[in-house]
Amino acid sequence: MKRLVVALLASIIPTMAMAEWGVEMSHRPVPAYISNTYADGTANTFHTIQTGMISLHWGDTLKGRSKTTGGYWDVRYFINVWEEPSAKYPVGRMVEQEVAIGEATPEDINEKNKWNKPGSRVSKVYSRRVWVKSKVKGLLPGWTNPNKGAGYIVNMNLMMGSVDRMVDIYGIDLLLGKRITIIPHFFGIYGKVGPTLLAEVWHRWGWAEQNTALGAVLSGGAQVQILKGIKFFGEVEFRGYGPLIHNENNSSVTLVNKLPFMAKEVRDHYRDYERNAGMDSYRDLVQESLRFGLRFTF
Repeated sequence: MKRLVVALLASIIPTMAMAEWGVEMSHRPVPAYISNTYADGTANTFHTIQTGMISLHWGDTLKGRSKTTGGYWDVRYFINVWEEPSAKYPVGRMVEQEVAIGEATPEDINEKNKWNKPGSRVSKVYSRRVWVKSKVKGLLPGWTNPNKGAGYIVNMNLMMGSVDRMVDIYGIDLLLGKRITIIPHFFGIYGKVGPTLLAEVWHRWGWAEQNTALGAVLSGGAQVQILKGIKFFGEVEFRGYGPLIHNENNSSVTLVNKLPFMAKEVRDHYRDYERNAGMDSYRDLVQESLRFGLRFTF
């Protein structure tokens, strides 16, 4: 784990100085079932843990520049054509139109045009140097092209939640993702993945016991810019935790991964427990479990 974190930081930190950065604040109701072990047995209960998250966000990191072919000057050929009157230009106007002349020269075209009948003549052909913008290398379209670098993002998250007088949970994430712009400067979608640590702090009679687990996070969502530098986002999040790397208590918290607008996964978890184990808590699990928040960028 330590080597993975060091490798990620070594590749990300050098580009953060040039990246767009900001702060995120978000909220998510997380369905969970809790196995609380006492001296006389174990109680299994369902809860919806209201969690808050504070995040540091960097945009266009790691590979903030695309690999391109480089721009260049090229000679193109044009004629002037008449554009009919419109609401914007009520008397009409002459506009420039690019034409292809093959192997001929503008002089050849203009000389032959002199002999055409007046009704079939065209405007004089002329040449002009045009700057052709650079293109991303590779044949794959759009975001699937590995040479297209802009849009990589990094998030460092601190998640906090609590079940009163029972357990507090704390999550630390380091996520790498990709943003895809749908409408420039307004709307985009993104996905993120990375390692995470989850700490469970169990409250006992006068002391606390902590369990810590290693896992992974996968999330995806959409963002809308509401003001310059302020974005609203919503995302679905999946968390999976495996081995305990620190264990002081036999109790456990299992976060339920729920697809939005679908209750099947919740019912599957519910069947593992007694049917009468609190229907109110079960109904709470049917919440969509989406994360909503604001991002402030600088």
